[in-house]
Amino acid sequence: GINAETGGRPTVNMASAFKEAEKRYKRYKNVDTDLSSVVSCPEGEVFALPSHPGFNVLPKFLTEKEQLDLAAVALQNMVEPPNRTNLTAFEGPSASNFWPDNPLLSKLRWATIGYHYDWTNRVYEKENPTSFPPLVRDICERIATATATSDFRPEAAILNLYPPSATLGGHLDDVEESLLQPVVSISLGLDCIFLLGGETKEEAPVALRLRSGDCVVMGGRSRTCYHGVPRILEGTFSSSHPCDPEYEAIKRYLESNRLNLNVRQVF
Repeated sequence: GINAETGGRPTVNMASAFKEAEKRYKRYKNVDTDLSSVVSCPEGEVFALPSHPGFNVLPKFLTEKEQLDLAAVALQNMVEPPNRTNLTAFEGPSASNFWPDNPLLSKLRWATIGYHYDWTNRVYEKENPTSFPPLVRDICERIATATATSDFRPEAAILNLYPPSATLGGHLDDVEESLLQPVVSISLGLDCIFLLGGETKEEAPVALRLRSGDCVVMGGRSRTCYHGVPRILEGTFSSSHPCDPEYEAIKRYLESNRLNLNVRQVF
């Protein structure tokens, strides 16, 4: 078709623009991926995208110690009952005491905290929310202050656990009752390629590299945009922070996995 905004040039059918980007960054055996167009966020400042008002990245917002502390809380607390995981319905009582050497740990893919999400019906259950660890609340308050969203209330969270082969397809976070408050996302462990698109998959997404300790705030226009993770980048995490022997196992886990905690206000 002809589009006046492109100076009369024929427009290209971009119906699969998001999907094409996912394919571009996907892991392929014995194939090097071109990452030259991936945006890296400079440390020491809030990174914003003019194309997506309300989207901000706080690069390396968490110190190495805070990253290890939060990973420990995630792996030792957030994945345990009464919080729910992808294994709760299938494994029963054995889906607990995961850390450090339960064989089921490698099968964990997500856990829900606070108001639990019903994946089948795509609604939040108002009954029996679980409590947020104080460390998570504290970090969320600091992120909200740094990005001028201080009225944000953390009410629900999803912890995603990614082995290097895992991906997260393009999707919308649109089931909360109010979309005026942002989604807050915290990255730990291996780097990833994060795609941020538009309100339909016809818009070509921006590719960003997120690293351990980076925190993302998706508010404003970006709150209703497609986003996903087509690639985890192996060999990208290291920590020189001296720590107790018990944290050495946490370090090793983060050297071969990615954790993402995304927090939202539901009501």
